[in-house]
Amino acid sequence: MVEANLAGSAALAVANFLCDVPISGLHFPASAGGMANVLGQDFIRTARAKGLPERAVIWKHGFRNALFPLITLFASVLPAAIAGSVAIEVIFDIPGMGLLTYDAIFKKTGRLFLPC
Repeated sequence: MVEANLAGSAALAVANFLCDVPISGLHFPASAGGMANVLGQDFIRTARAKGLPERAVIWKHGFRNALFPLITLFASVLPAAIAGSVAIEVIFDIPGMGLLTYDAIFKKTGRLFLPC
């Protein structure tokens, strides 16, 4: 029993690693480049000139504006992540939301998507 749980945990860890690592490789350069771009903008210079603390300038002004490209990137990567989760769940025989969604779409189980 314990061996089965450990095998299931290992398969789940491998599945999460395979799904998340390629996607996270896209987010880091976009966030670093976006933040560097935003910190050079005029409104950041204005906030610094007002005498705001550097922490407030970065988090309240810079980070909020740097999130827009990340949200767009996440929205474009989300379908690939769902498709990848279906593939990983099939390969490792893990019951999960990806396979449940796939089965519901092709068996035309509309109730799965309807709110209670």
